[in-house]
Amino acid sequence: MVLNGIPIPEPSAERQQKVKKMVKAYDVSQDLLVKKLAEILEKQGAIKMPDWANFVKTGSNKDRAPLQKDWWYQRAASILRKVYSHGPIGVEKLRTKYGSKKNMGVRPEHFVKAGGKVIRVILQQLEAAGYIAKEEKSKNKGRIITQRGTSLVDKAAGLLHQKDAKKAKSKESKEIKEDGKVQTSKQETAAEQA
Repeated sequence: MVLNGIPIPEPSAERQQKVKKMVKAYDVSQDLLVKKLAEILEKQGAIKMPDWANFVKTGSNKDRAPLQKDWWYQRAASILRKVYSHGPIGVEKLRTKYGSKKNMGVRPEHFVKAGGKVIRVILQQLEAAGYIAKEEKSKNKGRIITQRGTSLVDKAAGLLHQKDAKKAKSKESKEIKEDGKVQTSKQETAAEQA
């Protein structure tokens, strides 16, 4: 390779293997990412579940309050991911995203937005923790993700990616003995297909 008339040596294969690709939130399963983010947010203690959250419904379309004990952290992680991928985004758009159909009895169902209080308080907590910030200068007003928030989401994605890579590696290296021959699982499936 030549850059401005100066020859630049190609990186060795060893060096290329050492350089890791930065894993982003888009590279992993989103439901697993939200669960991992919820665990991280709960451990950090930056997000606190209010006392009233045990009794409140998340919208007028719901019959009961959420049954999961950590639903507040799950919702906070989900909102953080939404701000990461769709920001700037405000309370009204998030209410629409978390809304669903309301059972109207014998009448047809209608779409109803989710309640705004839970979303607003979570956004305020995430903002106080430094993961999101208000954006008022652009065409779209709302919350945007900060560098600290981006780092947190990508860190969680990296942890999930490492976990998946370890599982795949252990599955490939698993040896299966059959008729005195040692075969890896890939070789076995190739033998079965033939």
